[in-house]
Amino acid sequence: MAYRIEVAFKRGARDKRGARIAANAVRLLRVPVRSVQIRKVYKINAILARGEAAQLKRVLADSVVERSALGRLAPPRFDWMIEVGLKPGVTDNEGNTARVALQDALRRDMNGDVFTAKQYFLTGRLMSRDDAIRLGRHMLANPLIHDIRVFSRDEWISSIFDDAVPAICEKRAPDIAECCLAGSDEDLARISGARYLSCS
Repeated sequence: MAYRIEVAFKRGARDKRGARIAANAVRLLRVPVRSVQIRKVYKINAILARGEAAQLKRVLADSVVERSALGRLAPPRFDWMIEVGLKPGVTDNEGNTARVALQDALRRDMNGDVFTAKQYFLTGRLMSRDDAIRLGRHMLANPLIHDIRVFSRDEWISSIFDDAVPAICEKRAPDIAECCLAGSDEDLARISGARYLSCS
């Protein structure tokens, strides 16, 4: 079972990184952003005892400036939201660090993984969906390793609660074929063009 925990700044705490993103979006990309609020999303793919999820929710937030919730926090005022998470199979260093911290808090091995994502809540009445996509691709994420999802306010509020984790669950054995490498350079070039080679 996966548990979703969201962490955001408390009301009145300044989101300096969000302010910097908003300024750079206007200056570098000419995207009409007025403000950006960032939230962290943790998805814990593990079996937890009763009450442990609430305990971990407190561990993941800085109680001085942050608040957290199991599931979703109430959204701030926004026009567009961009969610950025790692693609399946990409090492989640922040998630691995969080897993170690959570295991220390529980004083046991969780026998599971922690996956992270970030949400960027944007205000800007003149922004379009294309503006949000461009901001996500060119400033907030690397499309080679990140999945980027864009929601309007109405789409986000009406969307289904998402607790899916970007894990690779397929257990099928890889296909293996033998190739004779004793041919000519032309034969080797043809083999190389027809398939990717993994030589050991």
